[in-house]
Amino acid sequence: MPERETTILDYVYTIVKWWKFIFFFTFFVGVITAGITLILPKWYRATATILVSQEQSGLSILTKLSTIPSMPFGGGVLDINTQSNQYLAILDSRVAQEFVAEQYGLQKQYKTPNLEETIRMLRSHVNSGLTDQGCIYINVEDTSPEQASDMANSYVDYLDSLNIRNQTEQARNNREFIQDRLYSTKEQLQAAEDTLEAFQNQSGIISLPEQLEAVITIYAGLISQLDLKEIEYETMSKNFAVDHPNLKQIKSQIESIQNQIMSYEESTGFFKGPGNKANYFPPFAESPRLEKEYIRLKRDVEIQNALFTLLTEQVEQAKIQEARDTPTLLVLDKAVPPVRRAKPKRTIKVLIMSGLACIFAVVLAFTFEYINRIQKTSPAEQEKLQAIRRLLSRKSKGNG
Repeated sequence: MPERETTILDYVYTIVKWWKFIFFFTFFVGVITAGITLILPKWYRATATILVSQEQSGLSILTKLSTIPSMPFGGGVLDINTQSNQYLAILDSRVAQEFVAEQYGLQKQYKTPNLEETIRMLRSHVNSGLTDQGCIYINVEDTSPEQASDMANSYVDYLDSLNIRNQTEQARNNREFIQDRLYSTKEQLQAAEDTLEAFQNQSGIISLPEQLEAVITIYAGLISQLDLKEIEYETMSKNFAVDHPNLKQIKSQIESIQNQIMSYEESTGFFKGPGNKANYFPPFAESPRLEKEYIRLKRDVEIQNALFTLLTEQVEQAKIQEARDTPTLLVLDKAVPPVRRAKPKRTIKVLIMSGLACIFAVVLAFTFEYINRIQKTSPAEQEKLQAIRRLLSRKSKGNG
């Protein structure tokens, strides 16, 4: 007998015929899923938020300790996005996970055999990232709402303590570098003063007109600015690549000061002395040789004295920065114990499992209906079905 074509009514008939099986199977799976989710432990999620500002991203102490209002130190700050990525890397680091795991005894709580497994489980309950506004968030899940909030705040505390330690170490390195330059400048200043004193005792020249003193003072200021810029460039080069825009900016400022010095030399008739080293004094063609020598020595003293004064202030401010242990992070939202659980999401799980169960029940219904139909209408298909049953029966007996 030729096989009849299947129509939409056949599908509707099958579903109506097997509706009780489909309904109760779906209902049974939904009830089982709801029961399982009731047994599962409740997990709560606490969130802490950190605001990364431009001030927090500054790492160069010389950036904050400039004492030359006319030519302030520029650059020396990291891009906010770069600083945020560094903070996120620290939060995801192994040392941060170990700190929190040991602080709260998570190995015993998670019942893990070793610290490595504890950290793996902890990572599955912690995530951090950037909000749309550029803030850093830290989400921590735990079966206790209070511990979840405490752990999130512990990550913030660890990040802050590490940041303070790193900045203190960098401030100490900068302070030591500036202090070395201060000692060197102090020796040069003493040598210049001794030389000037010896010359005055020998020549009898005590002072010069105020106009010449002003010229020497102005030029000494330019030289001291140039020296400080070179110190800043050398300090920042330890923390940044050569092609960093902040270093390029300082390099440009150094060249600008050098151009000012060169322009000043040319406009006032400076000339090169022994060893091709500049001797800086106005063109006094009619001045005695001793007076010119006095100007040169006085100029050296002024330069070293100006540089010594600025470096002394830098060292004192660097010591203050090194001793600071105040918080470096701006906590926008401190984590608080959550009220609602984060998981398991019972409603969603029940709906998903019930939907899958319904689909599976419909497939079974159509399968049973197809088997019943071929048993009645197709002897050849029925023989194939019986052969499949015999093969399955033999396989099950062989396994037994």
